[in-house]
Amino acid sequence: MRVELLHAPVTGVAEAVDVVSGFDDGLTQGFARVGEDRAAALAAFADVFAATPLGDRMAETAAKVAAGSVGEDTLAALAGGRTAVLGAVHDALL
Repeated sequence: MRVELLHAPVTGVAEAVDVVSGFDDGLTQGFARVGEDRAAALAAFADVFAATPLGDRMAETAAKVAAGSVGEDTLAALAGGRTAVLGAVHDALL
């Protein structure tokens, strides 16, 4: 194994972490009243899943939260999505 490969940045990791950070900022401020910046962060978070089987579900979830409709199923979908992105980051770094 070439050591320099271990020190090279992995493509997409920084972008994935940025999307999760934007989601986390919204989470810490709460989803009861979502402003434009948090709605944009949720939309960016949902866009990560656009080409996956979760794409429709995450887009629907982001729209519900932006509209002020937060329920258990919505929060579970967001938590699952966050876990999936961070799991992909973990796998990429291995």
